Amino acid sequence: MPLVLAGHEHRQRADTVGEALTLVEGSTGGAGLRGLEGDEPLPLECTVLYVDAANRRLQAYDAITVSGLGGLDARSERTVLPRDTAAPASPVPTGP
Repeated sequence: MPLVLAGHEHRQRADTVGEALTLVEGSTGGAGLRGLEGDEPLPLECTVLYVDAANRRLQAYDAITVSGLGGLDARSERTVLPRDTAAPASPVPTGP
């Protein structure tokens, strides 16, 4: 299963688009003062990916949410991908 990583929406979500797993990042604080414009402060959200070093396939991911300014809530939700559909991770470019 292909893996697509995206962001800039300031709302975390995971979807399957066609045959690809799409992980959209939330806001890790990059919203700045816009994070305070609504009725509630924008939560801080990130995703931790677990990639198998041998086959470079995504095995699982944790969606982590911490409440916004002044909040006390924190949540972590793990998703483990079935072995036969684990998404391959793209290689990371190194050097110029």
